[in-house]
Amino acid sequence: LVRPLPYPDPERLVWFWEVQPNLPRAPFSAGDFLDFQAQSQSFEQLAAMHRVNFTMTGRGAAERLPGMVVTPNFFTTLGVQPTVGRAFLPNEGAFGAERVALLAYGFWQSRFGGAGDVTHQSIVLDGRPVSIVGVLPANFQYANQRDVQIWVNPVNTVPEVFSASADWERKLSTNHETHYLNLIARLKPGFTVQQAEADVNGIFAALHQKYPATTGHSASIAPLRELSTGPVRQTLLILLAVVGLVLLIACANIANLLLARAVGRMREIAIRSALGAGQLRIVRQLLTESLLLALCGGALGLALAWLLVQLLVAASPQELPRVQEVSVDLPVLAFTFGVSVLTGLLFGMGPALAATGLTVGAVLKEGGRGATSGRGQNRLRNLLVIGEVALSLVLLVGAGLLVRSFARMLEVKPGFNGDGVVTMWMNFTGERYAEQGKSTQLLDQLSPRVAALPGVEGVAASNDLPLEGDDTTTGVSTADGHAPF
Repeated sequence: LVRPLPYPDPERLVWFWEVQPNLPRAPFSAGDFLDFQAQSQSFEQLAAMHRVNFTMTGRGAAERLPGMVVTPNFFTTLGVQPTVGRAFLPNEGAFGAERVALLAYGFWQSRFGGAGDVTHQSIVLDGRPVSIVGVLPANFQYANQRDVQIWVNPVNTVPEVFSASADWERKLSTNHETHYLNLIARLKPGFTVQQAEADVNGIFAALHQKYPATTGHSASIAPLRELSTGPVRQTLLILLAVVGLVLLIACANIANLLLARAVGRMREIAIRSALGAGQLRIVRQLLTESLLLALCGGALGLALAWLLVQLLVAASPQELPRVQEVSVDLPVLAFTFGVSVLTGLLFGMGPALAATGLTVGAVLKEGGRGATSGRGQNRLRNLLVIGEVALSLVLLVGAGLLVRSFARMLEVKPGFNGDGVVTMWMNFTGERYAEQGKSTQLLDQLSPRVAALPGVEGVAASNDLPLEGDDTTTGVSTADGHAPF
């Protein structure tokens, strides 16, 4: 939440989405993107992308490969340079150009053994050869797309509504009904998010007159950081508050122990005072002991962090963005030291002052029966106990509410019974399925054979699974080209 994104001038990077009358967050059409790119005055660069699952063959068994199709300026917009090879060239976004790809660093290591000549090799995606031109840095990750293994230029990857004909670019630029593109941009120096949003919505207002399908559509823009951390910011801040409460409870426990220890040392402190030790000196001694204890605790916690942080990162959910960047570094060391000193001072001051609150004569008079704490010490200990109970009660209530909410979520009926249902993904792309009806023909042949397998009661096919969906919306037009709704 606090580290800047690992790109040059990350505060100038933004992402935006389309707001439709019945869809608050939707992708853009190709026509929208091209109009924004040509008319916008706010962006230094504007790039588009959409997620695709490729089928890789020719390297053992066929493999489903998560990928992204991006415009050639995607990596220059982010300011990312490949570790090996080069980025996309501007002309590699034109129709008819060669298909090329950049590999994720982990995919390069696992499937190509980190070979230095990888840029002289190619792979087969959806039945077509794709030349490898580079490898991305090891720490590169766009938003929360942790599983993306390959990044491909947009040639021959447009939806089927665009034909591979000479007027391809015209059809692409005038299509405002098929929505599948996510957009990012780098603002020009001096421009704000609000100015860019007003700029884009001004373009949308003009499009409403030319393309009725865009009527009622608008755009929302946010800093790119929000794309990564926005969905989890509130959760992580709540977690931080809970950890802070646990720390306060631990500090209150130790403060009680220090207070009891200081009360037990009243006779020792009285003798030191009688020998000439001033109140400030006694407080300084007790604070030194408290700080030493706090620093030792901080050092132990830091040692545990070194051992456990890798395990926690490895066990983290895929949806947690930038989690691979979590590490014990200089800011963590400084934070640990600061918290240790602060807790040592804050929770050592009370026992130190309580230990010097009684007069020497009163302590020595009680010496035969053992030193006892006065009203001030009892009041402080009572306050600490009350604080512990209050903080523990807050944590207990919060945990109870979270468990109750989780239980209710498990009881929500989604409208279908998923018990015993298994799913599989099939990718109908490439030249083999370019002919209309080929994919339907394959499903017609495959479904009866799957239904005949032992234990199978029924078979069905769908574009998307329930509760999953995708990032594509397709408009419907009448014969004369107008949108009926």
